[in-house]
Amino acid sequence: MKNYALVFLFLLTPLSSLAATKTIVALGDSLTEGYGIALEKAYPALLEKKLKAAQKDIKVINAGSSGSTSASAESRLQWQLKSKPDILILALG
Repeated sequence: MKNYALVFLFLLTPLSSLAATKTIVALGDSLTEGYGIALEKAYPALLEKKLKAAQKDIKVINAGSSGSTSASAESRLQWQLKSKPDILILALG
């Protein structure tokens, strides 16, 4: 049996206003957190690195937590939304 992850990308700011510094929050489980690897090799850090290389002024916040499930992520989601991110990546297995 194969395991699949469900990933959603939410654009929380109109595309027309993506000119200034923006924030992406990556909320998820151990895959987002980068469990077992160096933090700079987790996908949120790699995404930020690629965006900066493309001259994009975007900060990516790694809000991954090993063992997180859709049930436990709701409260973390509410907490992360208080920072008013421009984009939210939700990746839970």
